[in-house]
Amino acid sequence: MDITVSQICRWMEEWADPTMAESYDNVGLLIGRCDRKVKTLVTALDATEAVIAYAIEKDAQMIVTHHPMPFRPVRRITDESRDGGRILSLAEHQIALYAAHTNLDCAIGGTNDMVARRLGLLGVHPLVPKPEFGQGAGMGRIGTLPEAVKLETFLDHVKRTLAIPYVRVVSGTIDRAVLRVALCTGSGMEFVQNAYEQKADVYLTGDITYHGAEEALTMDMVLVDGGHYGTEQIAAEEIREYLMGKTSDLKVIRYPSGQDVFQIC
Repeated sequence: MDITVSQICRWMEEWADPTMAESYDNVGLLIGRCDRKVKTLVTALDATEAVIAYAIEKDAQMIVTHHPMPFRPVRRITDESRDGGRILSLAEHQIALYAAHTNLDCAIGGTNDMVARRLGLLGVHPLVPKPEFGQGAGMGRIGTLPEAVKLETFLDHVKRTLAIPYVRVVSGTIDRAVLRVALCTGSGMEFVQNAYEQKADVYLTGDITYHGAEEALTMDMVLVDGGHYGTEQIAAEEIREYLMGKTSDLKVIRYPSGQDVFQIC
């Protein structure tokens, strides 16, 4: 059976309807011809130069990412800008690019559910529900651990589960119990108040700001910053597994060398 770019788009949209995306976002098929046949596809968090080079090396006809490229409107497509150079490389090698971003965050079984499932949370529901997209859809997730654990134990669990080397923590004390956990993958500082109002002991997200952290101290709620990359890197593997489950006529490869842009020195 021949698989086309359009077919892959339909499969992705069955999972994460583009109408669920935030108004500022750029999702869906961003580059490529709909009727292009796809035999090999690469999944990744971002469409970086390295990911594009890897797709070219693997003779892939399509890349599916979580983060869109371009994210903001582009006025000129030349090799003088980073986005322009990447767009040109994709077009020159006839590689289509599809992104499922905030719509995948919102979707049932999307990025937030991926993390909640890996952490073993029970009774999970959206932190900010969007019932118009179905029961269980919405931004962020909140649930409970099977039993209360010390914060230090929970932090070790997060690092091990998400395969990240470190987390940043905002807490008055490390010696406290954690049972109720809220989370939002990527940048989730806008939902701190939601987590607090729903009586979360801990809120796990990325891109925590200084002033947001300072405010959280007054709420007596722990903030755990797993990093934007750290909380979303699992998306590439989950997308790969999802597409592999759709057909045996498509080779789906996860980009193997992704890494956080931040380093600890």
